[in-house]
Amino acid sequence: MLSKNFQTLDEIFSVDQSKKQKTADLFTDNAERQTENYTCYRADVDDPLELPNVIIPSESNAETLFADVSTFHSNYSPLSAYTHIINYELSKTLNLDICKKTKQNICINKKSASVLIGMTIGEALTIAHTQNKGAALQTGYASCKKTLSYTLTRAKILYPNYDLSKVTHHWSRTNEITGNFISSDLNKTITSIIQDLEIGTTKNKPSKKTKQNESPLQLYINGLITNLEFSKHLINTHPSIHTHVQDLAGAFDGRIKALEGIINSILSENTDKESGAQCIAFFCNTILPGSLSHSGILVALSSRYPSILFWYGLFSGASYEFKWQTINNGTGQKLIRDLIKPFSFECRPDSDISYEELEVLSRLTLKATIIKPTHRRSILVSILPGVDIYVDLTTEDGGSRESKEYRDSEHYIKNEKIKALLSGALELLEETPPSKSSRYNSAYKKRNAQ
Repeated sequence: MLSKNFQTLDEIFSVDQSKKQKTADLFTDNAERQTENYTCYRADVDDPLELPNVIIPSESNAETLFADVSTFHSNYSPLSAYTHIINYELSKTLNLDICKKTKQNICINKKSASVLIGMTIGEALTIAHTQNKGAALQTGYASCKKTLSYTLTRAKILYPNYDLSKVTHHWSRTNEITGNFISSDLNKTITSIIQDLEIGTTKNKPSKKTKQNESPLQLYINGLITNLEFSKHLINTHPSIHTHVQDLAGAFDGRIKALEGIINSILSENTDKESGAQCIAFFCNTILPGSLSHSGILVALSSRYPSILFWYGLFSGASYEFKWQTINNGTGQKLIRDLIKPFSFECRPDSDISYEELEVLSRLTLKATIIKPTHRRSILVSILPGVDIYVDLTTEDGGSRESKEYRDSEHYIKNEKIKALLSGALELLEETPPSKSSRYNSAYKKRNAQ
């Protein structure tokens, strides 16, 4: 049970009235800083932290809350590591009589689980290829859990009435603040798909929507049309692939050649890139449905179709043959475990900091001594209460990641150039022939002996 009250920061931190902080006023030392009242909820238990479980700032004073904590109560910063901070827009969707039951039983239907794991892996493949071109694609549990697909799904499960586009913005800004630059090309597509996906957060089957209001893609993803029906839709959209699609249904040995025919036909068309990427990815999956074993073929096309690996993952997940429980050595099973994990405002946050507080503190240099991260090189950020993602924070040498202003400064750019020159010099030294090196070494030893 949670009880509601209204408190100032000094009351929250149990500061005696006589010890209140004063403003740095040039004319008088008696001016007290303006106090704000915050909506607070406390658990009805003996809690040694003695802090509210939930604080809801008003629409205009969220930044003031974090700035005041950082300035006047720095030992409690970041506050969101101890207390759930509910933004004003989220609070309007919660029907916040939190005193009632806050835990809920969550269950994702199997079809949705399959699609979600497929698109999460597809997004992780896309990010891995973008950031490490030429390297082998690796999509483990950690990289999948950092994706927008995972984040939006968790948010939709916990807060079905909240605007997912705001979650997307928070996710993007969190990565931008911490220096993890991820292309935003897929963000709108992923948001739209998950917004319309029938996740089914109860044990009942998802409701069947009327087909007239949904695109063929969304109907297929939600299982409202068959694989054959969606294939016909793609053939109608790209008539030149008809013959090759028939060949694709033949002997296994001829399927790669048939796919090459489809790819060449799509490349010769003056078609929309997303439509072309969807078509190629869908029929690539039909070679061995649900296996994700032909991503190598699509990597070569990713410069022309940047989203093609994402669509390949999604269509693999939408296949009947896709086994999300065992894919990637059980990665899918672990992701579903996290997605359906119960959440309660009565429990303290697991995260290191919330997105909103990170946004305020990032205006200065981000330091590990302030954030106190769980891991040395990454922080766990709460996008919304209960919706947490890991993001890389530190640089390669283990130091704190500088603010964006410093990274863009002339001094920083010069330092990076010097590092590159030193790196090149070291490479030249390493390329010195062993014979010369040993000869110089022998001469040096003789001089020392004399």
